[in-house]
Amino acid sequence: MPKKWQEIIQAISGNNDIQTVPQLAELLNEPVSLSLMEALFKLRKEGYISWKPSKYLYLTGKGYQACEVVNAS
Repeated sequence: MPKKWQEIIQAISGNNDIQTVPQLAELLNEPVSLSLMEALFKLRKEGYISWKPSKYLYLTGKGYQACEVVNAS
């Protein structure tokens, strides 16, 4: 799993207040960029997060499992 994906999954799992992409970008201390948006779309496509533009970002069951693996390593 790419490091960027791991960072996003950890940020979402550790902060239930994230509601928008700008809030996520702020938490990651980076701008809202094309690479961040691409990572979010790929994470959604792979089933790690549930996200619709203008809706909450949250992890799916698969996302929580991935987060546990990342945190264990």
